[in-house]
This record gives sequence, C-alpha cells and structure tokens, in this order.
Amino acid sequence: MLKFRSAAIAASFASALVASTALAGAPGTVTTITSQSPNPSTVGASVNLTATVTNPSAAQCFGAIQFLDGGTPLGGAAALTTVDPGSSSVTASRVFPTAGARSVTASYTSTNGCPTSASAAVTQTVNAVAAAVPTVGEWTMWGLAGLIALGGGIVLSRRSRRFV
Repeated sequence: MLKFRSAAIAASFASALVASTALAGAPGTVTTITSQSPNPSTVGASVNLTATVTNPSAAQCFGAIQFLDGGTPLGGAAALTTVDPGSSSVTASRVFPTAGARSVTASYTSTNGCPTSASAAVTQTVNAVAAAVPTVGEWTMWGLAGLIALGGGIVLSRRSRRFV
C-alpha cells in the first residue's frame, strides 16, 4: 500500500489513477466508412472518402485516419481533431491509380492512448479512362486533311474543264 504525506497528494494520485484506468479500460472506438463519392470513379479522378470514428467512452480521443486500398495507404493520414463521447468524421479526397474493384478500409490511430480501430472493407469501383472517340466533325476534318495530303485526287483544269 502506498503512503502519501498529505491527503491532497493522495487524492491527486487517486484521481490520476482513475483517469488512466478509465482510458485504458475504455470500450474500443469504432471506425466506419460512411461515404465514398463518386462510386464508380475513373483512374486518376478524385474520390471523396468519409470515415466516422465512434467513441463510446467518456475519454476525449485525438488521432488520425488512414485510408487504405487493400492495405496500401492512399495518401497521407487525415487528422481527426477530437472524438468526444459520440462520433467525429473526416473526409479526404483520394486518387486511385489503377482500375478494378478496390477494397477500401479506414484505420483510426490514436495519439493519446485511446483504442485504435479499423473499418470493414467497402468496394470502390474504379474504371479505366475511356479512349476518346472522334465526333463526326472530327472525322470529316481528318478525312479532308487526308485528301489534301494525298494531293486531292481530282484536279480541274481551267482550259478544258475536265477531270484529270
């Protein structure tokens, strides 16, 4: 048993012990991806990802959310300033470099000892960038340019007004 010189020091120690025990024994935070827009997207286009961290304990938590594409970080971590009892959200714009069905998760890491958590995976469909198909006007321009490059094919003579 610890002995203290004064009741004030004993009370201060007990208060700190209760606070640290409450933080360490706090129910875990829960991270959920609540929005991804647009879905589907295209390679190289920005996608807004929103994750919400829910904190059921009385402890105030600070930290950051890292969005992951199949375990690979998507950009830097987005700071989550506070998770009071309740929930806080963060939205980050991220770019997917390759096409396909991407498995996206969000991972919350605390900077002050609150429990960490990770979301379940959600699917982000990323389509390849479609090849540009020329319009009728562009086809006409290219056709005329081709005829001019080949010399025309039809030449009118001023004297005889006949086709050569």
